[in-house]
Amino acid sequence: VGGYSDKTTGEVKGNKVTLNGGKVLGEITGGIVDAHGSGDAIENEVTVNSGEVAGAVYGGATSGGGKALKNTVTITGGKLHDVYGGFTDAAANKTTGNTVNLGDGEHAMAAGYQIGKIFGGNDDADVTGNTLNVKTNVEAENIANFETLRFHKNASVTNANPLLSLTGSVGTTIKSLQKIEMVDDFLGKYTLLQNSHGITISEGGNRHAVTKEKTEHILQKDGSGHKILYEGYQFKDAQKKETATTGDQIFGGRSILGNTTRHNTLTVEGGTHTHAYGGKTEGTGTTASDKGDSRGNTATLKGGTVNRLTGGHTDANGGKATANNVF
Repeated sequence: VGGYSDKTTGEVKGNKVTLNGGKVLGEITGGIVDAHGSGDAIENEVTVNSGEVAGAVYGGATSGGGKALKNTVTITGGKLHDVYGGFTDAAANKTTGNTVNLGDGEHAMAAGYQIGKIFGGNDDADVTGNTLNVKTNVEAENIANFETLRFHKNASVTNANPLLSLTGSVGTTIKSLQKIEMVDDFLGKYTLLQNSHGITISEGGNRHAVTKEKTEHILQKDGSGHKILYEGYQFKDAQKKETATTGDQIFGGRSILGNTTRHNTLTVEGGTHTHAYGGKTEGTGTTASDKGDSRGNTATLKGGTVNRLTGGHTDANGGKATANNVF
C-alpha cells in the first residue's frame, strides 16, 4: 500500500507503488481509504514491471464512503490477476477518470507476463474518463468499464498480431468505436482488439470513419464479430519510397473513403509490383468537400519491376485525375 487512511474524512492522494520483482501474497494498492473513512482515493499510482501478485492490483481504492478517482496502473511485466484503475466497496460511489497503461511505449511486454481481467473501475454504471492505453502488443483475460481505448504506435508495435488479444472465456463489451483513439503514425491495416467469444459495442454502429487534414481512419467490427479492425491511409502530402517490397499494388497516397489524393509522391527503387500509384482515390464515405479527384501526384520508377505505373487515379463517378506525373 502506497498510502493509507482510516480517518473519517481524510483522502489518500498522490501515492506511488512500484513492483520490480518478488511475490506479493496479498493485494497491491496505490492508495486506500479503509472502511472507517469516507474520503476519496485520488491520483495514486501503481507500476508493475516484474514479480507476481497473488491478489488484485488497485490504483486507488476505498472501503468506506469515498470515491476512487484519477488513479493509474501501469503494467510492463509480471504475473497478475485482476487489475483495477479504481475500486470502491460502495456500489453507489464513483470510480471514474482512472487509467490503465499496458506497456511503456518503447518496449514489448516482459517475457512470461500474465494479466487477468482489467477494469477501469468496478462501477459499471459510470465509466466516464476511464482510459485503457495499449502501448504494445499484449494479451489479457478481458477488459471492462473503460470509456476510451487508446492505441499508441511505436517501434514495439507490429500488425502481425492483434494489439490487444483477450483470451478469457467470455466476450468483451466496449463503449463505442468513436471512443477508440489512435495515437501517432498508424497507417496500414491492424487488428486492434480480438476476442474469440465475441465483441459487443454498446453505442453507435459497427463501423466508424474519420477524415482528418491529411489522413483517414476506418474502424469496424469484422464479420465474425470477434475482431475490431483498423485501416489508416494518408491521402495528402505523402512521400513514400519502395526499395524491396514485392506485392500487388503500392501507393504514394491513398484514400478508400473517396478523399481527393493530392500532392503525393511514390518512388520505386526495387521489388516487383503489379501496379504503382502516385495517388489513388477509391470508395465513398468521406464528409470532406474535396473528394473524388486525384491531382498533383507523382510516381517515379528508378528500379525494380512494375507492370503499370500511374501518377494519379480515381474510381469516383465524375472524379478527375489532373496534373499528375510519371517519371
